[in-house]
Amino acid sequence: MTRLTIVDRSSIAEVALDIIDESGQQRKDEGSAALEPSEIWKLVGGLEGLEVLEANCAVLIDLAFYVQQWYPEALAVAEQLRLSAREIEWHLGRLKGAQQTGKLESAFAMYAQPAVAAYYLMTRRVLALYEEGNLAMLADLREAL
Repeated sequence: MTRLTIVDRSSIAEVALDIIDESGQQRKDEGSAALEPSEIWKLVGGLEGLEVLEANCAVLIDLAFYVQQWYPEALAVAEQLRLSAREIEWHLGRLKGAQQTGKLESAFAMYAQPAVAAYYLMTRRVLALYEEGNLAMLADLREAL
């Protein structure tokens, strides 16, 4: 847990829930995808903020792996977290490529918001796993995520 970098949970939730609902399904209502790229940039902390989320992904996977030692059903959660981390890595790679070509501003919303949504869902999955297992670290984890 000490490797986890604290991020603004409310900002992450605001960016994520702009395009997905609480269950992780794509929103299709009129109010979806309402955030402007500049708002997303500010809420996320730019490319540096996304890099923090990417680094936190490894910690989230480790937290699920830790639970897996006592709760074998956690394997499915850990694997889903790994897939989500790869998705975030892919989005971040696209943004870094866009930065090198001078097109970061136009690509930011397209790649940053889905990456934040994937991270948001990862945190929800880890919390649900710890709640289901009724693990002692749950209170600390709720505070950190």
